[in-house]
Amino acid sequence: MNNAFKILFILFFSFQSFGNATEQEKKNTAAEWVEKGIKDFSKNEDDDAIKAFTTALSLDPNNAEAYYNRGLVLFWVGKRNQAIEDYNKAIALIPNEAKFYSSRGYAYASTGRDDQALEDYNKAIALNPKIEEGYLIRGVIYFGMGEYDKAIEDYNNAAVLNPNDTKIYYQRGKAYEKKGQYDRAIEDYKRAGVFNRGK
Repeated sequence: MNNAFKILFILFFSFQSFGNATEQEKKNTAAEWVEKGIKDFSKNEDDDAIKAFTTALSLDPNNAEAYYNRGLVLFWVGKRNQAIEDYNKAIALIPNEAKFYSSRGYAYASTGRDDQALEDYNKAIALNPKIEEGYLIRGVIYFGMGEYDKAIEDYNNAAVLNPNDTKIYYQRGKAYEKKGQYDRAIEDYKRAGVFNRGK
């Protein structure tokens, strides 16, 4: 009886250990599929990338990076609402990741949901005040809403973070032009390379 109990004991705990190892192996394999998906996307193999991220999620349904990266690809191929769904799932798993909010905010903005986009960019910037894209895109949203002073403030912050990004100066120039501050607008357009007198 003792020997039988010992065998059962060994079998039980060996099975438990094997089960835990299998779950870990699944997570490791899922991470490899995520890496493959990122590589596929970088090579413009969008369908393969989506399949890779989907495979990763079948192995590890709690892999926020798989949801996030699949969302990026879905957005790229024009499936914006599906992208937002994937960003939602990524945020539910890791609610303090700035890039998740930034990407969802961009998706919201591209579908005309400016109020939701602003909420997401506000959150992204609160989580990571050095996220240049957050200031730039939020500035564009403010510009579209006619709030030019807020737009300029965001473009100023973006320019501090990346003074070589000509897109910032072009957008800020547009805001200055709307405010009737033409000298500043021309200066920014020149820095953006879109205003060349005599050409």
